[in-house]
Amino acid sequence: RLQDGASAPQGMCCLAVEGSGLAVRIAPTLEPGAAVNLEYLSVLLRVRRQEGREPLFSLDPVDPTRPRGDAEASMQAKRFEP
Repeated sequence: RLQDGASAPQGMCCLAVEGSGLAVRIAPTLEPGAAVNLEYLSVLLRVRRQEGREPLFSLDPVDPTRPRGDAEASMQAKRFEP
């Protein structure tokens, strides 16, 4: 919770539950652990509405025999679904 006159760092916001618990709102925060990435939240809500499930993210191992100069030669590959 911010004290009177205080402002949150640029982009630091959280979800705050309204009194009845049936609604939430976006609120500024100083607590990094409570901060929400609004772009990720938007993707999550869109996938949930369209697909009926949460999106999946994983870091998968890649082929370690690829040459180091290869753009695909990282230790892990990001995978997003859907």
